[in-house]
Amino acid sequence: MKNKFSIHIIITVIITSLLGSCTDWMELEPEDELIRQEFWQKEGDVEAVTAAMYDAFRETSLKSLMMGEVRGDMMWFNAGQFYDYAKIAESDIQYDNPEVKWEKYYFTINLANTLIQFMPEVLENDELFTATEMERIHAEALFIRSLTYFYLVRLYKDVPLLLSASSSDTVDFYIEESDEAVVLDQIISDLEYAETIAISMENIDENTSKFIYDLTLFKGRANKYSIQALLADVYLWKEDYQKCIDYCNKVIDSKLFSLENENDWFKIYVPGNSKESIFEVQYSEANKETNPIYDKLLPTGSPPRAYFYDWVEEELFLISDVRIADDRFGPISKYIMIDIEGNDGLRRDYSQRDANFIYYRYADILLMKAEALAELNNFFESQELINEVAIRAGNPSVFLEQSIAEFRTAILTERAREFAFEGKRWFDLLRFAKRNWWENKNLVINILLSKASDEKRPILRGRILDPNGFYLPIPEADIKYNDKLNQNPYYDR
Repeated sequence: MKNKFSIHIIITVIITSLLGSCTDWMELEPEDELIRQEFWQKEGDVEAVTAAMYDAFRETSLKSLMMGEVRGDMMWFNAGQFYDYAKIAESDIQYDNPEVKWEKYYFTINLANTLIQFMPEVLENDELFTATEMERIHAEALFIRSLTYFYLVRLYKDVPLLLSASSSDTVDFYIEESDEAVVLDQIISDLEYAETIAISMENIDENTSKFIYDLTLFKGRANKYSIQALLADVYLWKEDYQKCIDYCNKVIDSKLFSLENENDWFKIYVPGNSKESIFEVQYSEANKETNPIYDKLLPTGSPPRAYFYDWVEEELFLISDVRIADDRFGPISKYIMIDIEGNDGLRRDYSQRDANFIYYRYADILLMKAEALAELNNFFESQELINEVAIRAGNPSVFLEQSIAEFRTAILTERAREFAFEGKRWFDLLRFAKRNWWENKNLVINILLSKASDEKRPILRGRILDPNGFYLPIPEADIKYNDKLNQNPYYDR
């Protein structure tokens, strides 16, 4: 179906020894010094660990998508097939729930830290590996580490902040959790530096890199613009609205991205890497790679595994909205259909199951900027951006009253339409709820109560007033083996 950039695990026995084989990130042992001396010798070693880092990040994508939807108000998942996620959706969350584990995120972080820490040794040992190349890969590692930490703080709030590789025998990995604000400050510091050394379209030429870059590959590797998009997102989360606008403007002003028009809307997902794509994790049918949503989530079996609530299709979308596409599948059409022709449409066949995980695209930039502008009372420009996204999807313009409450509702609604089943809904709800010291926490409370069982709802009602309950507990194994960690107080009652 498509032939696009794909990152595979390229790990020899030496790399496996270097990175450790334990699944618990806290149990990774320091490397053997001989293995280290044998491994970090040539540019290919850097390429191998870079590939492993991206592959590890790709392994977190399904969990990130699920966690971005399961506690929200748009989807529900078949409890028989997703028992542990169903418990999270119902706010019946225990720290021994397998889906609470965070080791895949920390494994990704450890690979990024390993790359950052040991690349300079290759610079000394291999003259073909240049300082410029090292800087650009350093920027990629900082982006992947930062995006992974951003998921962690939105899911768990306060988390251990590890900035050194587990392969170092001088690092204490049994550390306490860091406050969310500290982690976010580290993310911003890392990304602002990464922006200055990252690859961009302006500095790509035939001599730039031993890695092959083109516009398609550019979408699957961290670069200057994906770094700017993530910075905009982090600043929006921090309620620093002017900084969010500034970074959105950097992406906009690059003139490298634009919205697909209504007729070409499916190009966002088929084949992917569209003109509005900024960063997406890659899958390739040509390389026999299948996005796990096709095996685990999409309603191809009986009974279906994932559903949108009835109100989503009936109240959220107009019949003219291309984003609902086919009434058999509703908003999930983006992953099932190739295009719409007449009443039947064109569906992916069984082999066409390689839709990418999209993390940032141009519509997100426009709606993040619209949200930040509204919070700064620039309602006119905010409305223009909301309409730009809505009209592209086949909807009429909206005309809003000049009130922040109405704009917040409009933006949250438009984001729900635009990013349905893209793993953003819960994080959007949480961001809106926590604004101004949890001024709107009832938005989340009412959703969580509606998803709880009848017998548990009265008990939950009294507890969920505490916003700590909006976050996950620290996993059982980590609390057990690291006495420096403090459990989220909501789960210690």
